[in-house]
Amino acid sequence: MRHANARRPRPLHGFTLVELLVVIAIIGVLVALLLPAVQAAREAARRVQCVNNLRQIGLAVINLESQFGRLPAGANYAETEPSGFGGFRIKGGGNEYSMFLIILPFIEASPLYGQYDFDERIYENEALTRLQLASYTCPSDNASGRVWDLRKDGGRYSRSNYASCYGSLTHAPDFPSDKHYSRAVAQSILQSYDNQLLETDGVSRIQGSNLGRKLVEITDGTSNTIMLSELLAGQNDNVVGKEDRGDTRGLWAHLWMGTAAYTHLLTPNASSGDAIWQVWCDPMPELGLPCADSENPSMPNGSEYAAARSNHTGGVNVAFADGHVGFNSDDVDYELWQALATINGEEVVSQP
Repeated sequence: MRHANARRPRPLHGFTLVELLVVIAIIGVLVALLLPAVQAAREAARRVQCVNNLRQIGLAVINLESQFGRLPAGANYAETEPSGFGGFRIKGGGNEYSMFLIILPFIEASPLYGQYDFDERIYENEALTRLQLASYTCPSDNASGRVWDLRKDGGRYSRSNYASCYGSLTHAPDFPSDKHYSRAVAQSILQSYDNQLLETDGVSRIQGSNLGRKLVEITDGTSNTIMLSELLAGQNDNVVGKEDRGDTRGLWAHLWMGTAAYTHLLTPNASSGDAIWQVWCDPMPELGLPCADSENPSMPNGSEYAAARSNHTGGVNVAFADGHVGFNSDDVDYELWQALATINGEEVVSQP
């Protein structure tokens, strides 16, 4: 017989439904409070990587200039590979590529550069131009892993996020706006792609050789002259036909406006559209990629322009001609933004 004072087992109590809901609500509030901080930290890390990429590209340009005495041209139309970046034989042009090809040996990509066939047009080198370089993509954008023109086996050109600066106006302000400059020789407008009609007031310009400007031409000062910036890659990778070619913005190997070229006609991340050949610009203003009709929308030409763009809050990263990297806000003074794009405008530049 059990003792009268023997302890009786106590009933076990769990959480009530109300208590459980309170705990879940507290956890939800904590997550809601922490999530923006986590996202901000991640974006800060992505922005640092983007700055590092831009610094690496800028230093590659400076190292090329140190070795050969000239900066790379922003865009080239030529037919033979350079001999020490000096002995280009101009045969009328036609083999086009951007400066981002020329600087490959200076970003530890010499094997890729060595495989490029300079005797062929860019379209015959697509096995290489579709390759993506981590140094040419910003992790704040979704360019990584994407290739334009998926009709081709593996695509034609990989996406990228950096561009060279063609000054304060357009791609080639003095060139006739109703002419396609890549056919200019055949049209007898130019005798060579080094013609003054292709001149700009910026660091970059279209040339027939791969020799760009000398640093002494930048009389406004290399620390006051922007030579590179970020841009957002176009989102439409599909080419359907001649009248629907997706969006060519952000293609490192190509040289047309918006691919790896931009100007300061528009301020950073402007709501105004990029004026690019209309069949190659797919307007997505909700993603920061607006388009505008170019002066002659039936062909790429010297009147085209595209803005510096990024997914960073409030502005874009830029690299100056002395190699340093800075940040310019979306609400930068327009006259200052224009002045930073020119090499010899003699403007008084006072950065905030």
